[in-house]
Amino acid sequence: MKNSDVHDQIARVRENSDIPAEDVNEEPLAADIPPDRTRQFASTSFSRMRTGWSGDDAETVMELNALAGELVRNRMQAAFALMERVYRTVRTPETDDGGVVVAYPDGTPVWKKDGLGMPEEDWDQIDGDERRRLLLAISAHMFEWEIESSRLWADAMYSKGIWEEAFAQGFTAIPPGVVSGRPTVDDRTQWGHKNAAQERYFALFRSSMSRQAEGILKAMRGFQRVLENPAIW
Repeated sequence: MKNSDVHDQIARVRENSDIPAEDVNEEPLAADIPPDRTRQFASTSFSRMRTGWSGDDAETVMELNALAGELVRNRMQAAFALMERVYRTVRTPETDDGGVVVAYPDGTPVWKKDGLGMPEEDWDQIDGDERRRLLLAISAHMFEWEIESSRLWADAMYSKGIWEEAFAQGFTAIPPGVVSGRPTVDDRTQWGHKNAAQERYFALFRSSMSRQAEGILKAMRGFQRVLENPAIW
C-alpha cells in the first residue's frame, strides 16, 4: 500500500470518528431469569407472616422472663434498692381519700402520672448532699455488680458448653433403629437437636439472665455519669 493511500485512510477514520454507529444497541441487557424462578419471587404474601407467639408460647415466655428478672433482682438487690430510693425522692405516690399511699401487691407505690402517662418527677428534690450520697453508694456497689454480672455471663457460657456437648453426644451416638439404613448427616443433626433440647433452652434462659444483669450494670454506669455531670446540676 502506498503512503498516500495510508494517509487517505487515516483521514477518513478521523472524519468519521464523531459519527455514531447506526446499528449500536444502547438498551441495557435484561437478565434471562427462568420462568419458574420469576413466579417464585413475583409476590410476597405478608398475610401468612406470623407476628405473635403461637399456642401457649406467649404465657411460657412471659413466665420465663419474670423468673429470670426475679433471679437477677435477687442477685443485684442493691441496684434496685438504690433506684427505688431515687424514685421515692423525685416522684409523688398516689393516695386514696384517707391519705393512704396506694401500692401494688409487692408494696411498690403507684406513682402519679402526667398527661402522657409518665410518672411525674421533680429532679430538683435531689440536692448536692443527696447526689454525693448516691455517687458514693454507686461507687461502693459497682464492685459487686461487676462481679455478679461476670458470674452470670460465666454461667451462660458454661450452660452453652453443656448444650453443645449434649448435641455432640446425640450427633455421634444415634441409637440403632431410629432410622432405616445408614444415618445421614441430617439424621444425626436432628437427633442431636432432640437429645440437647433441655440443655439448649436452659442455655437460652441463662443467657437471658446474663443480658439482664449486663443491662442493669450499663444503666447504673449511665446514671453515675449523669450524677457526676456538673452541667446538669
